[in-house]
Amino acid sequence: VVLLWRRRAVGETPQGPCTLFHAAYPERPTVWSLAWTPSQGLEVFAAGLANGALLLWDCRLPMAPVFSYFTQVHSPLWRMQWVDPVTLALQQVDGLVLDLRSKKLTRLRPCYLKRQAFDGVCTAICRLPGRFITAWADGSLHERLSGPRERRIRFARGLLLAVWHLVKAPQPLPNEVTPEPPGALPPG
Repeated sequence: VVLLWRRRAVGETPQGPCTLFHAAYPERPTVWSLAWTPSQGLEVFAAGLANGALLLWDCRLPMAPVFSYFTQVHSPLWRMQWVDPVTLALQQVDGLVLDLRSKKLTRLRPCYLKRQAFDGVCTAICRLPGRFITAWADGSLHERLSGPRERRIRFARGLLLAVWHLVKAPQPLPNEVTPEPPGALPPG
């Protein structure tokens, strides 16, 4: 369920929500994330649910979602970001980009195996002009092109540009040393 309040004038506080958005799912998943479309004049928002479903609603037609998509993974959509009016970046267990026109889902870390899901959960997606930077729980950062529209460089769509792996330092730095808990025996 998503509730919408509208403020008509500065300083006016509405008494309650003006619109209720509800999706008919038998398991009643909670809404984990919302993202408003970047297009001027459109009153469309995306809702990411706890069961991995994505719903788009037009605020002018609140009776039912105008678009729905299931990511095939039963984990919450923690964060969403509009890339352009027809493309969404999704942060779930995996980092994904969804083209709403074709319903094509692109993984931001294609070499990543689904069975390793809890070793390397996508922890952040940063959208930069022309590329994505993704951070993963296993300590890696990935940089990928976001898919330029020009034909001449179409081959580069989704090209993995760089990967960095964070490794454990051999010795802790002085500011990283944790004190021993009270009553702990010294090593050795």
